[in-house]
Amino acid sequence: MDRLYAGTRSFRRLRRGPDATGLTEFTSSMASITDTALKEVMDIGNDFIGGWIRLKYVDDNSATQERVARVTQFDRSAGTVTFSPAIGNVHGTAATVNGEYELWPDVHPDEADNAINRVLNEMPYDAHLPVTLVTDGDMEDTGTTNWTAVATATLSKVASPLAYGRQALRVVTAALGDGVRCAVVSALPNERFYLSVGIVMSTTDDWTFSLERGAGLETLESVTIGELPELEVRFNVAANSSTSSVAFQAVSTTAGAETIDIGWVSLLSDRRYHYPVDSSSVDFGDDVFNVLRLPQGYPSDTNFVYSPLYHELVPVEFTASERSRDGNPITIWTPRVADPLFIRSKRRFPSITTDAATTTADKEAVVNGVLHYLEKARGNPAEANRYWRKYRLLTSPDWDKSGSESPRIAVS
Repeated sequence: MDRLYAGTRSFRRLRRGPDATGLTEFTSSMASITDTALKEVMDIGNDFIGGWIRLKYVDDNSATQERVARVTQFDRSAGTVTFSPAIGNVHGTAATVNGEYELWPDVHPDEADNAINRVLNEMPYDAHLPVTLVTDGDMEDTGTTNWTAVATATLSKVASPLAYGRQALRVVTAALGDGVRCAVVSALPNERFYLSVGIVMSTTDDWTFSLERGAGLETLESVTIGELPELEVRFNVAANSSTSSVAFQAVSTTAGAETIDIGWVSLLSDRRYHYPVDSSSVDFGDDVFNVLRLPQGYPSDTNFVYSPLYHELVPVEFTASERSRDGNPITIWTPRVADPLFIRSKRRFPSITTDAATTTADKEAVVNGVLHYLEKARGNPAEANRYWRKYRLLTSPDWDKSGSESPRIAVS
């Protein structure tokens, strides 16, 4: 990604990594750095003065651990760059600081950071999200706010190990009875629910998966298993006459540390035809291409448990509506089915918030999109348009609604 962090072509040659020969380590209150490598090419004119320097790994209690300052002087004979304001406190260990920096002669480095996220937020990719009544049942939320730890379990989000979904909910236990429960879902007396949960188990120790009345008031249906590393639990269960809400729950029945990853929790009903779509997962109703049914997998030796989930998804009739004034602005209408349903939808890559953050977006596409915006900011419309044309070629799959997908166009 060096092409994104370059003010000029000459600077791409000059950028130095940690502990480069001749580079002064950062110290507190520094107002200049000396890099002897800068002497090699600075016999020609430069436009560093008035530009910006971004200093990496500055430990001044800031969240970004970096500082941007304005270049005020440059001594080409010594390779010294003077800047203002001075560096704040730096890390006490030189190996942690490393003296790494970037020079930006013509645009502020935030321009590139903002352009990266702008491009990521514009780039579409295909996603399969479960239709569900469970809040964050698609596991798309960043944190675990909508999930409740049972007893002393710890919860986190991880990359999903399953075929469908971007993230999974990781549940780590420390004792017997630790687990997790979803937020309760309102229910009608005697309403029948269809539950599907995709799970990866890291051990063969037993877990109990259940559909509960309210927040653990009564178990409507449950199964205890510990035999499959990857599985799907399905319940088809009617709430009783005293049920006003239900919740999915998973609890360890073994003492000690255990770990499971829950990839999705799909909860459907025989009384409902409209299901809310999480607006943080799907931006617009038109982003939904189709709704697909996941057929039942191969049964295991235990009731309600099925193995490998990789069956071809079957399209079903659907209507997506978008009502901006409603509490749930995007809803999906489908006929009643007992199998779990997945939305095939256009999604956009999330923003990057830290230097350590990563993305699965296509590198070449992001680079060309960002360089378009940077050249536009520099006042170079011809260069900006050149990068834009290549970016559009790299991000133009056929987003039709037939269920077929065209491959991304390759550009040499």
